[in-house]
Amino acid sequence: SVKLKTFNNRVGFKGAVKKLKYNIFANYRNVGYRYTTYSNSTSINRFYLGGNIGYFKNNIKIQGDLKIKSSGDYSLKGILNIGLLNVSYYSSLHEPSIYLNRYSSNHHTWENDFKSSFINVLDSRLSLSNDNISFEPFLKIVSISDHIYISEDKVPIQFEDIIVNNQIGIDLKIRLFNKMINLDNKYTYSILSESSQNIINIPDHHNYSKLYYSGNWFKNTIPVQFGVNMYYRTKYYGNGYEPALQSYYVQNSFMLDNYLRYNLFFNMQIQNLRISLKMTHFNQFDKFDGYFVTPYYPGQKKVLDLGVRWYFFN
Repeated sequence: SVKLKTFNNRVGFKGAVKKLKYNIFANYRNVGYRYTTYSNSTSINRFYLGGNIGYFKNNIKIQGDLKIKSSGDYSLKGILNIGLLNVSYYSSLHEPSIYLNRYSSNHHTWENDFKSSFINVLDSRLSLSNDNISFEPFLKIVSISDHIYISEDKVPIQFEDIIVNNQIGIDLKIRLFNKMINLDNKYTYSILSESSQNIINIPDHHNYSKLYYSGNWFKNTIPVQFGVNMYYRTKYYGNGYEPALQSYYVQNSFMLDNYLRYNLFFNMQIQNLRISLKMTHFNQFDKFDGYFVTPYYPGQKKVLDLGVRWYFFN
């Protein structure tokens, strides 16, 4: 176990000038920690300056956020919404966590001096919508330098080359008959650079769908919703789980097969009482059929769940 003490103090000012909102602050943080296997504690002091601004007018939305640490690390985020176009950019020099740099337990011990990871994320979306259909194609580009991960040997490793992950997808929503029949669907196709082989493992294809009815029964007094949601992913080497670390690690020996799973659900609300029914993994027709969430950890078998939530207040 680890004993952790933190002290955090923040001061700043915020305000607005017409359509422009701002928030500028300074922050001091002290973190002291000690693993039970060590007699001495370690103290970390960090001071950083930060601020964010936002400009909102009609269909134009501009936001910016910047934080700079005394250690040299930083984070920068910008968002630009202009009508149909939504673009965001994130860049950071991300300091390794205490856990990755120093750890001690009955089964695992390490001491590292990792460099900060350099991360860049560019996300762009095109939003096309009317009263019935919302169609959003998107492109996301992620690059990581000095990436830190838990290896198959259950120890942290820093990979110095640049890793690139490109994601292309479509976010689709359909509303029919005055929003009585609804379809939500999100599809993502991921393209990883060769440098990420055996380091970052994610499915090439991933899809989530939800088809459902939504309405009000009994003279519009009881909201009701029922339908089906579906999850699909292609095969890949999913991360393994190490209970002694309570953490996931990269493995490249156990292949998780591609799998389709769908659930049936029903929800209704009577004043402060909510009732839900859900048939999880409805398409498991053979008791020996199934899938793995992560290596050697089977997913939920077919089961009927009943949920009741009663709020004792108005």
